[in-house]
Amino acid sequence: MPFQSLSNDVLEVILLEVHKSSRQTLFSTLRTNKSLHDSTKPLIYRDCVLNLSDSKLDETNGRITSWTETETEVLGYIRWLTVVDDRPHYYHSTNREKIKDGSKYSSLTNLLSQLRGLVKFTFTLHEPMPVYLLDCLDSYQPAIELHIRNWTRKSISIPFGDPGELALANSFLLRTIQASVYDGDGEIDLQRAAFMRIVTLAPNLKSYNWSSHSTGGCVIRMMSPQQYQEQARLRKEFDVDRPVKKVLKAIHINHEVSSVNDQAGIVDLGKLERLGGVHISRNVDERLKGVFSSLKALDLKVRTWRTDSELDPKSFQGLLCSLPSLEELSISDGLKYIDLKPLLSYHGPTLQTLHLHESETTNLENPRRTLSLDDLRLIRDSCHRLYDLGIDISYIRADPQESEIYAVLSTFGNIYSLTLNYDLGIGLHSPPRREKNDQRDAIRHQINALIDKQNTTAKLEAIWAEVTGPKLQEILVQVGKQDREMGKGYPASWVLYEQRMRTWYRLENGLVVASKSKGGLYC
Repeated sequence: MPFQSLSNDVLEVILLEVHKSSRQTLFSTLRTNKSLHDSTKPLIYRDCVLNLSDSKLDETNGRITSWTETETEVLGYIRWLTVVDDRPHYYHSTNREKIKDGSKYSSLTNLLSQLRGLVKFTFTLHEPMPVYLLDCLDSYQPAIELHIRNWTRKSISIPFGDPGELALANSFLLRTIQASVYDGDGEIDLQRAAFMRIVTLAPNLKSYNWSSHSTGGCVIRMMSPQQYQEQARLRKEFDVDRPVKKVLKAIHINHEVSSVNDQAGIVDLGKLERLGGVHISRNVDERLKGVFSSLKALDLKVRTWRTDSELDPKSFQGLLCSLPSLEELSISDGLKYIDLKPLLSYHGPTLQTLHLHESETTNLENPRRTLSLDDLRLIRDSCHRLYDLGIDISYIRADPQESEIYAVLSTFGNIYSLTLNYDLGIGLHSPPRREKNDQRDAIRHQINALIDKQNTTAKLEAIWAEVTGPKLQEILVQVGKQDREMGKGYPASWVLYEQRMRTWYRLENGLVVASKSKGGLYC
């Protein structure tokens, strides 16, 4: 049947599927014939990204000018608009007082004043959103959803009263806000206080994501007692007398899970659906059990610092089984504290995503825990709806064998996405122990197959061939811990090695489509 005979509705459905799988293909469709050109062009411009970094600003302003002056039909096509910059994710600065944004946004505000069908605007620049840009949205796009990524401040220590923060906190447009910040490193730090004031007051907020990180480095800076007192005083100025209680769908915070209960005054925890980034280091507050009656997804990390504050497995298991049946569950460093059989008996029938990950240890005589073959079979038989699975494979433990794990994974009938976490061998860079040289050589050989670029392709193809099931579409292979932060003081040799050599690959249908690698051979 020729395309010309299809109705516009049917043609749009077909082109939408093409857009999902390969947006680049749509650009070829534009040049096929007039009918396809006219049907494709609205999809091309439906989701637009504008780069406002200094190196791309002139090009971006030229695009906007062409839309507003010559290709004016584009103004009716744009539904989702995102503004970005080229600043890397690890960029951080403690002082942004000198940001100059006067003319930077002039073309963008002109565009926003003329768009006729905008639904969502996402601001991802690593700088505060200007007040006049928010005013522009309020005036010309009062029905859209506003999403803030990479939220930041002009300065980490600027006191309460910043006009941009005051306006954002009272914006009816704000739906989600995300921040990934670095700590004060010896300076007064008001970032979280300012962020939580926005969260507390924003009337239509649906989710927020907060994470803070150490700046690392060899120099340890401390505040004086007077500075701590001043910081406490300044933080108190951000307190809200009358919080706006709201229904949030998702919260992501890197804090103790019990601290979530402190937000009951602003969030209806009974309607929260996703909770991520939280950690647990002590026995669970009994008041939390039964609170999250609508929870569907949980991302939780176990952190125990001292043996005298050891987490009671019964308390941990009790928390997990006090939740409603989950659809997504991710537990890091928690295998020691869970009994998999009752846990899966409770959550297994509804689970669609399950990630169980343990951090690699520096002690080759006591490697990280991994799932046994019986554990994998239990997951397979208990979780019939499971389509996303993440597990660890340890070359150091070597029991079960790698090939045995792959054989079981290939029997998971519904798995669409698989994450495999492999050892990087950081224990080989810690102080010498009693391991034999032949053991070290065997570990090095297996690790090199995943980090040596000359061998990687063959290794990844072999993994795909062994684990592939009837519905498998993608595999994420991670070698080494990808998100370990650099602490204070001079880093140990294994930390430097991990930072330099950790690697990941994404495979789709057996082909590597993305990767990140800094290393070479393991010597």
